[in-house]
Amino acid sequence: MFEVESNRRGIRLKSDDISGRAAEEAEWNQCLIEEMLPKTYSNLLFFLSKSIFDKSNLLRLWPTLAKSSPWSMLSVKTLERAMRKNFCILFSDRQNLRPFTGTPILTETLKKKHAWLKKVLRIEGIDFIELQESQWNLAEKAAQNCQITLQEISCAFLRQRIARGACASLRHQQFLFDLLKFLVRNMSQASESSLVVNCVKRLFGSDFVASDDSR
Repeated sequence: MFEVESNRRGIRLKSDDISGRAAEEAEWNQCLIEEMLPKTYSNLLFFLSKSIFDKSNLLRLWPTLAKSSPWSMLSVKTLERAMRKNFCILFSDRQNLRPFTGTPILTETLKKKHAWLKKVLRIEGIDFIELQESQWNLAEKAAQNCQITLQEISCAFLRQRIARGACASLRHQQFLFDLLKFLVRNMSQASESSLVVNCVKRLFGSDFVASDDSR
């Protein structure tokens, strides 16, 4: 149990102006927040992931990135432990349970900015996870602490994922045009150009690309 302040209106927290018994109580509370509660919380999320079939319900049970200390530490530590244990507490677009690593993450901000992107991912058969911005910020912070790299869907990710024989399933020219504009951003490697060439061929025809290559 938490040690409370003398007025019993809150738990005892660390500060520079306490010592003795009060400092020991604050240290105990800090241990509960950083060690015991994250362990219990992450285990609970893992248990619930096996029985909750609606991904939105599980995501609503995630801890939030609180602004005040020490509760912000509780949120981060909970996801840190889930990542270290490789817990499957994320639902992919296909409703499969996934761990934090190994499955691409589509943030809410990117989805709103590029409404076409979600449909392209589905057409191309790329399984992904959707996260609200607050959840992504929390997961990203926890991943940095764990030295784990989360796979965010980006221009570079798509260029690497569907570089050769790209867009084989796409037929709608507007999707191809949007995808082409998205992919050319920050393109640094010449090997990635095959993806752009593939899109251009579908948009303008092979003759356009051939005449451009001859120059």
